Amino acid sequence: IDPYVTRFDLGKDPVAYWSTMGNLSMDLIKKLDQHSPKNGESFYRFTQEFNTLLNNYARSSIELTRFIGGVRRNPNYKGDAGEQMPIQPISADDQRAALQQTMKQTFSEQAFNIPPKYYQMLTGNPKAGFLESMMA
Repeated sequence: IDPYVTRFDLGKDPVAYWSTMGNLSMDLIKKLDQHSPKNGESFYRFTQEFNTLLNNYARSSIELTRFIGGVRRNPNYKGDAGEQMPIQPISADDQRAALQQTMKQTFSEQAFNIPPKYYQMLTGNPKAGFLESMMA
């Protein structure tokens, strides 16, 4: 329920973190063919790296959507110093920032502006059979 509670994120500002991760992932995707595959490597290596970066890009958008209309949980007790209500809405500024980045990453014309040649470079695992490579 609380977008500030996320596995593998120990940052102070998760909206900034996930925005940076989304931007960085897309930048790396666009430059991927410059580094992968190396001479003598299978295009499967490119496929694995492409999938990892695309998953990171998608995850950043998913994490950002948790801030839009989200709430924050405060685990305190009545009478605590600095007592706050147990459930508070996410600040409007954080919601706007998350929405703006989500719109950019998911719904803008540039959102999935992946070089078309990449789709010809994707392949299954050459060391697995056809069905195994499609399931990986």
